[in-house]
Amino acid sequence: MTFADLWKKLGEDKTHVLISWMAARYASLFVNYELVSNYYGTTNKDFIKYMHEHWCYELAYVFFGDFLFAPYNAIVFQRDVRRDVEHIALNIRNEFQARLSKRLTHPVDAYMEVLWSSLEAVLSWLTTTVHQRETESIEINSLLPDMNLSLTRNLEAAWKTTRRASNATPPQKLGWRAVHMFLPYDLRFGDFVLALYILLFPCYDMNVVDAVKYGALGAHMAKASVDLFLNNYAISNLTDQAAEDALDCASMSDTTKATKTLSDVTPLDVLLQVFAAYGSQWMLAGLKSLTATQLLFIAWCYIRCCGYSEPLDDECNTAVKHATAFSTAFTCTRGAPLNVEKKCSIF
Repeated sequence: MTFADLWKKLGEDKTHVLISWMAARYASLFVNYELVSNYYGTTNKDFIKYMHEHWCYELAYVFFGDFLFAPYNAIVFQRDVRRDVEHIALNIRNEFQARLSKRLTHPVDAYMEVLWSSLEAVLSWLTTTVHQRETESIEINSLLPDMNLSLTRNLEAAWKTTRRASNATPPQKLGWRAVHMFLPYDLRFGDFVLALYILLFPCYDMNVVDAVKYGALGAHMAKASVDLFLNNYAISNLTDQAAEDALDCASMSDTTKATKTLSDVTPLDVLLQVFAAYGSQWMLAGLKSLTATQLLFIAWCYIRCCGYSEPLDDECNTAVKHATAFSTAFTCTRGAPLNVEKKCSIF
């Protein structure tokens, strides 16, 4: 019946093109199975399932754009969640802006002031929500199609919406990296845009302690802020002495990765300062032996180490060995591998 309804509403030609195109895309996933599995180094069933679901997500976003998330936004991004997420985001961005203002060779201009103090781009996809009341105007209701469990009806709704002059293409605020690579953010619109799954556990939960929120969600925001900074300014734009000292310090451990080391150390440094100023010291139920600061580091490392690194990779160690708060929290002896004598920092 669904196929018949689609045929009736769209006509034979459009239905034929749609079904043929989707069938070809579906088949191509399995035609390229060997190539894909060799590239990623695995052939297990879980991997194939992951690739299939990833492909479906990409395809749906191509058709629906941000409309795809409208019901999700209405359910997940409630008023309390919005306040909580905005509070964390603004604390981190304001701290980063304050440090930049002190260190940049030239004062931060008006554009950068707006950039760091605004969350318009950062949470932009969350502005796409379903209409909540029947009394809302026809004009507003017409902007967002109702999404349900029927693929064909959703395709029809999206197609009709995008046919309107004011909606020639579906709004797509997420960037390529967020959609195709499942990364937590992407640099867009002169800022960064957080991906929707950033508000899911383990990155975020409204009721989890602040240490985990800052260690996971906050870590992504801090790293995105550094990437945004590096995208707008080179490290050389900092005061000459500060840049020289930071690069020289980072080069002591690895001359080929000095810039990367600083790009890892800097967001952690900012994050720790913000958490100390605004985060609560509540501990996690069932883990009372861990302090709030220890929990933050554990959450921070957990979201960085997603299973793709080699066993001896340095995903967490590079940054934490330069953090005094880490050695204090875990009582590392001075001069130990994770408590180096010379600690590096841009700010």
